[in-house]
Amino acid sequence: MSNISIMTSGQDFINKSRDLFSVAGEFSAQAKSVSGEMEPVAYEKASEKFLPGGVTIQDTVEISMQGMDSLRTTREVESEELLIKSAKDSGELNAEHLTAMRNAIHSYYEGPSEDDKYGLKNRVSALMSAYEECYTNVLEAHKDGDREARYTIADKQSVSLEDDLEALDWAKEWCLDAIKGYGTAMASWEKAFMTSEKDRGHEVEGEEIDLDQVDEDLDEFLEKIRESLEEMKTSLQEEGNEKGIWKYFVQDVTQSDAFSAVSRFFH
Repeated sequence: MSNISIMTSGQDFINKSRDLFSVAGEFSAQAKSVSGEMEPVAYEKASEKFLPGGVTIQDTVEISMQGMDSLRTTREVESEELLIKSAKDSGELNAEHLTAMRNAIHSYYEGPSEDDKYGLKNRVSALMSAYEECYTNVLEAHKDGDREARYTIADKQSVSLEDDLEALDWAKEWCLDAIKGYGTAMASWEKAFMTSEKDRGHEVEGEEIDLDQVDEDLDEFLEKIRESLEEMKTSLQEEGNEKGIWKYFVQDVTQSDAFSAVSRFFH
C-alpha cells in the first residue's frame, strides 16, 4: 500500500489536518503517471521544537492514499450537517449555568463571613447557597413550560426544563471538581513541604500525608455534598419552603466525618 509520510513538531500537530487538505489538492497535478494511474507521492514537512538541553521532539504520522481520499470526502460534507443544532451542542447552555453558579458563589463571598473566608465550611456554604439560588431560578423560569432564550452561536432556542437541569448538574459537578482540585493541590504541597523539612533534619508536626487516602477522602466528601444537594432539591419542590434552607443542609455536611477528614487542606 502506498503511504504518505508527514513529519511535524508537536507544536504544529493541531494544524496537520489543515495542511493535509492542501496536500490532497496537489495530487491531481503531481500524482498521475503516463498511464494515468495514481502513483505514490511523498510529502514531507519536518520541523523541530528545541527544548532545554538540546532535546528535540518529532512526530511522524503516516496516512494511506485511502486515508487521503477520506479526508477529501470529509471536507466536502454538506454544511447543513455541520450546523450547531442547539445550545447544548454549542456548549452555551452549560456555560450559561456555570456562569450563574459562579456569580452566585462570588456573591456569597462578598457577604459577611463567620469563619475563615475560604475555609472548607465557607466553600460548602457558598456552593450550596448558589445551587439553591440557581435551582429555584430554573424552576421559576419553567413554571409555564419551556423557556425562550437567544445565544450567540445557537441563536434563538426553546429550552426544556430537562435540558436546564442537566446543564445545572454539569455546572455543579464543575464546581465540585474545583473543590477537589484545590484540596488535592494543597495536600500535595503540604506533603512536599513536610518531606523537604525532614530531609533538612527539621522536626515536622502532623501526620504523614497519604495522597491516595486524601483522594478517597475527597471523593467521599464530595459524595456527601451531592447527597445533601439532592435532599435539598426535594425540599425545594415542596410548597411552603422558603429560600435559605441550604443552611440546614450545610450543617449536615460540615458535621460529617467526611468533612473532618479533609478540612485541614482548606485554609
